[in-house]
Amino acid sequence: MIMLNIFLKVILIFLSADFLTGVYHFTVDTYGVLNSKFFKNSVDPLLLHHVDPLFITTQSYWQINGGMYVFSFLIFCVSLFFGIQWELWLLLLFCSNGNSIHKWSHAKYENIPKIGRILQKLSLIQTKAHHAKHHMNSFKGNYCVMTNYLNPILSTIKFWELIILSLKTIGLKPVEVYKQLPK
Repeated sequence: MIMLNIFLKVILIFLSADFLTGVYHFTVDTYGVLNSKFFKNSVDPLLLHHVDPLFITTQSYWQINGGMYVFSFLIFCVSLFFGIQWELWLLLLFCSNGNSIHKWSHAKYENIPKIGRILQKLSLIQTKAHHAKHHMNSFKGNYCVMTNYLNPILSTIKFWELIILSLKTIGLKPVEVYKQLPK
């Protein structure tokens, strides 16, 4: 029973990481500014990969995940004052590696590590076909890049549209990011 409980927690934590990285992806795609003073090293590559989807595959592990590791490390340090739980550590680890899964959904088959190919084949991580929907839909929707499971649910309940509408009520309007991008 304890092992089942741990197994279910790990699945829930992985899905939570998918959601949190999806929120980040949504935020960058909807409100990000190219060449911004803030988070430039994290925001620009994500925006530029919409012009060239293979751009993400040219970046190193640390280029695509480093920003999230820094952010995760800050959360980890704060958590030291409240007592570390293994669940938080695992969530931060999953979030910090989310862009690797995203990278694999763009990479040529032979460039995906064997474990990534197996996990994609078993649909345990996001498949190329599922992620392609994000790129075919003017980069609106399908922001969660770690699994195939959350995007259909969030799309059905119009989650992202409701967030945009809510933020508009307080004066925060989406940036027309794609007018900034090189053609």
